[in-house]
Amino acid sequence: MPGEKTFDDELIEIYTLLWKYKDLLKGSPVLEVDPKTVNETTKGSLVPRIKEQTSAVIAYLLGLHSPMNISSMSNAIEKYYQKDDFWRKLLIRYMQMVHEEELFEFNKEKKAVCEQVATLKQKVSSYREERKDIIKSFAEAVQKEKFPVNAKKLFTNYLNMADKNPQEAWNTLITNPAFFSPIITVDASGKVVLSPSAAKAQNEKLANFLKKLKA
Repeated sequence: MPGEKTFDDELIEIYTLLWKYKDLLKGSPVLEVDPKTVNETTKGSLVPRIKEQTSAVIAYLLGLHSPMNISSMSNAIEKYYQKDDFWRKLLIRYMQMVHEEELFEFNKEKKAVCEQVATLKQKVSSYREERKDIIKSFAEAVQKEKFPVNAKKLFTNYLNMADKNPQEAWNTLITNPAFFSPIITVDASGKVVLSPSAAKAQNEKLANFLKKLKA
């Protein structure tokens, strides 16, 4: 939002305070960027250097190695800066900024992941619905010709194989569709309605039909 302080703005303010008292920081890493040179035009190019140098000086003040984590900074502040003075307040301010920035980045990444998951779920749902329509459409075509086979099972199993090996699945479909769903040779009561030779003939006839059906 316009006028809202950014993490870069907070960083620059902390850096400016360090710069102001840099003569007191004997032996610390060097601060090289004069805050007076930072403006809207130069900010983008200078912030990475400011961030690196600020982190180095803070690490020096805390007796830590950069990069630092919140826990180590907090422990060092409580150990070395018990007096509520300028340096303690500055270090706490820096630690809070880092914490808030890390939390912001975490929430941003979490939101991105949630959006990706939602998109993926939608794609999966759409794919499943499309798959159902394909199975229904082809099954109805087979049923219309009264082939003695469970057409829905046939195309469901065919698509499952096609997911892994489309060429093998297609070759099997147009040569031996009974592999995906056997030709029905007995009725519900167990009475034989097709002999083995008739079932084989139906399988070949179905294979030829499916080969033309694709086109």
